[in-house]
Amino acid sequence: RITFYDLTDYELGVFWGMGSYVQESNTVTFRETRKHFIEVMKRITKNDFYEQNGSKGKTQYVLKSCLFDVDSFIENGWTERNSKIRDIPYLEDYKDFLRGYIEMHSGLNYSLRYSRSKKGKWKALIFRIYGNYKLIDSINNILHEEVGVGIKTPQKTMNETTKILNYAS
Repeated sequence: RITFYDLTDYELGVFWGMGSYVQESNTVTFRETRKHFIEVMKRITKNDFYEQNGSKGKTQYVLKSCLFDVDSFIENGWTERNSKIRDIPYLEDYKDFLRGYIEMHSGLNYSLRYSRSKKGKWKALIFRIYGNYKLIDSINNILHEEVGVGIKTPQKTMNETTKILNYAS
């Protein structure tokens, strides 16, 4: 059985980012449109993955495994991806965990900004991190303490559990 302690911090970040569990079949399922993250889990489980049509006609890669000792993950704070409340595990160092999670749940794009003093508009690069409100709060605090960025006010989304951290400076 593969336990929480068998995974690297990066692999834990990926597990946290896309893992779901079906108790009846004791199966952990990973779904993602980017093959890289599925291949990370494939290296751990040695299981094959398959393709299916996901939402909006995008190809989605799926890997299922009954090799995980899910109790060891739950004991370390894991809850399913769509849980109302979820947080990050306690780790000595969060760099690789956050790299795995943020690679999956972030975006980089432009936003128009307006300035009264400059009397005009310009494009600003915005980095966004998405996740459950509790998880986002923890990431916000870790980035503040470890990287020295200011505490951000998480932005609301259309649902009550997901929040967004925006970094524009």
